[in-house]
Amino acid sequence: MGNKCCKKMCKCPWMGRNVILTGRYCSYRVVRVIGRGVYGKVVKCKNLNTKEKVAIKMIRKDLTHTGRSEILNMFSLRKLDSDRCNLIKMTDHFVHKEHQCLAFEMLDKDLFEYMRGRHFKPLSVSAIRLIAQQMIVALQALKSIAMVHTDIKPDNIMFVNHKLFPFKVKLIDFGIAKHVSELRTGTWIQPDCYRAFEVLLGLPLSVSMDMWSLGCTLAFCYLGRLLFPSYSQYENMKMFSPDIAGGGRKHNSNCNSESAKESWRT
Repeated sequence: MGNKCCKKMCKCPWMGRNVILTGRYCSYRVVRVIGRGVYGKVVKCKNLNTKEKVAIKMIRKDLTHTGRSEILNMFSLRKLDSDRCNLIKMTDHFVHKEHQCLAFEMLDKDLFEYMRGRHFKPLSVSAIRLIAQQMIVALQALKSIAMVHTDIKPDNIMFVNHKLFPFKVKLIDFGIAKHVSELRTGTWIQPDCYRAFEVLLGLPLSVSMDMWSLGCTLAFCYLGRLLFPSYSQYENMKMFSPDIAGGGRKHNSNCNSESAKESWRT
């Protein structure tokens, strides 16, 4: 369904090269499409006032609520220094042809794309350490405003400019980020291969779930493959160490998620 919607957006005449998008603060000229996803697409544009390149995320019409949520989350991030905290910066937001549009600073490729470009050859420990340090700063910043990203994975960590600033990265995509108070025990969130243990077990959730996802992401960089391949949640549970799994059984009586309990019975 998502791909069909993206294809429809591609065929729209107003999505073509050199089309002008009118924002709240300035106008933008579309250069080309640089990304597609279930949410819609991302287009590279030129700010006609400053001549700077920006990335504009155009949300599907039926996901307007998602676009609005991301805008609100980005407003919350304004309390933080985006450069020091290694977080993506939103520069504008507007509606174009009934599509929510968010303008962001232009970054380089994402971590998954970078790994794929090197045929998933593992990164050096020094490179991984640089990425880890920056992402920990980002997570500490989010914790200070009680925000949980919930979607940390290689695709959502982007290089700022890998040629000029090797391994300088930022955390992106706050479309499904949540305030800590919005987290509900038993909620099925996070990407399959990066899903925290407490989510699988239906245990109380906190900002620590982002740290788990970051750990899985760093392991991916070190191994050149997924730490917990998502063949099934049951298989992933079996791959955890006996100590962790044992702890899970010990706390199973506190689980509120029936699906999590069932996975242990199996």
